[in-house]
Amino acid sequence: MFRCRFFGSPIATAVLVVAVWQTGSARGWAQSNIITPQGDFEARDVFTHLDPKGMDVWGDYIALYDSGELKVYNRFTEDTVYDLGDPMYYSGDSYNSFVTFEPGGDALWVGYTVGGNVDDRIYRVALEDATWTYKATLPANFDLAFRGDTPYVSGLNSTTLGGPNSIWQLDVSGDSNHTLVADVGGFAAGLAFDAGGNLYYATNFGADDWLVRLSADQVAEGGKTFDDAELLASIPYPGTAVNVDSANNVVVTYNEILYPSWHQQSSTLALWNSGSGLSVVGDVGENHWYTFVKSLGNVNQGGVMYLADGGAWNAPVLGIAEIRVPEPTSLLMLLCGAVVGMMGFGRRRKRRTME
Repeated sequence: MFRCRFFGSPIATAVLVVAVWQTGSARGWAQSNIITPQGDFEARDVFTHLDPKGMDVWGDYIALYDSGELKVYNRFTEDTVYDLGDPMYYSGDSYNSFVTFEPGGDALWVGYTVGGNVDDRIYRVALEDATWTYKATLPANFDLAFRGDTPYVSGLNSTTLGGPNSIWQLDVSGDSNHTLVADVGGFAAGLAFDAGGNLYYATNFGADDWLVRLSADQVAEGGKTFDDAELLASIPYPGTAVNVDSANNVVVTYNEILYPSWHQQSSTLALWNSGSGLSVVGDVGENHWYTFVKSLGNVNQGGVMYLADGGAWNAPVLGIAEIRVPEPTSLLMLLCGAVVGMMGFGRRRKRRTME
């Protein structure tokens, strides 16, 4: 009589362990209230007890600004590593506009806007001693990114609402005499640089929006306009943030909104590279508003993205989304190797028995 010797064998045990582990791992990445991923991407929500405004990542750290305080966390355990407080420079309404790690990860640059944009300050915060150092004032500042060691900021640099939005090389001498890099128009949005010093920006015109690039030489020359930029991809709705990963993939967020009611219809996270153009990573329906997105590594090969969602007016979405393309882990590879090894051992044993 034929008897199956697979079930109950060490091989079956190893296969069962792999299956259970895969199921548990998938379950941990199966749900997100912030994004419905597409294609190979998966997502989960982290830091769901917070409503972050500014956000950035560096190494094992993630910096989040929530409830008027800046903290740096271990992004794996969610434990607080640095409690940095706030500068407490303004007694009225003030809003955090950005949080950016400086190169090296030893400090954060933090921007604020206040009512009337009359005193919109930017600080450098040292992690080790929580020292807040005033660096500059730039009215209606929105985002900051480094090109080498030099900070650049997007925003109006004007107290006139509706003035021309631009990108500026930040003057940190104390005079706040910022250098115009490009007048990009529209509402303010995020900016990012690649390793070669090229500048990326997603326009926020309200219609006919684009992901654009200014070359490193153009950035150095300054005084550019939207017409000088290279048009990389048309985006269907106004852009909010961009980020460039280690492989020069450009991550971009854009949001659909109905004017003049300002009803938030949908939000999308997309990815652009020179080989395949623009593709959607994931999206979500109404009453969401994607703000900043940050990446570590190559997001197509083992890297990760962190996405902040501001939510609808007076209805915040808690936490941030962590998004990745799953890869086989060392545990999975080890178990699969054990299965293959045991199968080979079984074949050798059968041969010896037959001989």
